[in-house]
Amino acid sequence: MNGENMAPQMMKSGGSKGVWIAIVVIAIIVAAFFVFSGKKDDTNKDAMMKEDNAMMNGDEEAMMKKDGETMMDDGAMMKSASIKYTDTGFVPAALEIKAGETVTFTNESSMDMWVASAIHPTHEILPEFDQMEGTPKGSMYSFTFTKPGVWKFHDHLNPAMKGSVTVK
Repeated sequence: MNGENMAPQMMKSGGSKGVWIAIVVIAIIVAAFFVFSGKKDDTNKDAMMKEDNAMMNGDEEAMMKKDGETMMDDGAMMKSASIKYTDTGFVPAALEIKAGETVTFTNESSMDMWVASAIHPTHEILPEFDQMEGTPKGSMYSFTFTKPGVWKFHDHLNPAMKGSVTVK
């Protein structure tokens, strides 16, 4: 037998069919592997990346923040809330929290933000609740409310933008 006669004989005997079935099965297995291994649970991917970056940069405060809570140095968890500052005002404009919780104001507006307690321009109702300067879009200001009450605030640079935090 020479090489020319072997190929037709294999095709006639069904050997080629078995090879093709094996190739198809392997292709299905490889495809399934890529589909299922490439589809990882990314729900915590951003949080893990932030933690990794914080650890690499030595940012202990950022490492301790997780899901609306902040871990204190003593291991206790402190709740936090958020208020966005937009071109149309504070969102939400009214917020209710418990004493000891922190509120983070994030500037998502096209102008500078300067969060301060009422009364404009003196901020005398809760003088420690004062950002003390205007900051650009993307900046944040956090304040921990320890005293119960209704604490009104405004943007010192645009006093018509107002809001309140009720502390129970």
